[in-house]
Amino acid sequence: MSDPVMDFAFEIGKVFLKLEIAKGESADKLKSMGGRVDERIVLQKIGKFWNQQNMWDRPDGLVVVTTHRFVFLSKLKSVTVTTDYMSVPFADMSNLHTKRVMGISPCVAFTAAGRPLEYTLLAGADEVLAAMQAQMRAAA
Repeated sequence: MSDPVMDFAFEIGKVFLKLEIAKGESADKLKSMGGRVDERIVLQKIGKFWNQQNMWDRPDGLVVVTTHRFVFLSKLKSVTVTTDYMSVPFADMSNLHTKRVMGISPCVAFTAAGRPLEYTLLAGADEVLAAMQAQMRAAA
């Protein structure tokens, strides 16, 4: 007889391992998405795109802060997920802030092209915000 708590912990562990391994692939993925030669990764965190327009499209993946943009790379998808990746140059962002989703999950939020975008993290939303703000100041 299996223990449901242990089964859940094992599944969560597999998700984290898969996402941690995926961090090593990010640089190549960014280059294939038209990354600049001088672009480099500043910070990567495991996160979830908290889609405001479609509650079924909420993929798990990597939140990546580079020297030029914010990128979300979807890594764990379900049948309902349609977002593969998102790339937003810092110049296209406004209203950058942190908050909590459902009063629990730390989140980095901003507006791009008139659309609110939110990305939840297990922890470190303030660290992501600080990295984004530092890169925005460096570009100015």
